[in-house]
Amino acid sequence: MINDAIITNPNDELYDLQQKYNVKISRSNSSNAVYVFRNRNYIIRIGHWIPENQNHIKNFTENIVRDKVNKNVVEKVIKQFF
Repeated sequence: MINDAIITNPNDELYDLQQKYNVKISRSNSSNAVYVFRNRNYIIRIGHWIPENQNHIKNFTENIVRDKVNKNVVEKVIKQFF
């Protein structure tokens, strides 16, 4: 279960992508990773590599590994999967 907060700050660079693509985006509380979803049954994680043997990787339908997560990266992933 993701307990990180959905982006609600209009000054966040990812904020406008939520309305534009009808998705929710939350930022990790402990890393640069972000999570994109419409419903909690299909969650895409974008961020640093995590080992497949870590249990929380099972929370995500797709795990997109990127060292740097910025608006361009997130938008490309949204376009690809949603």
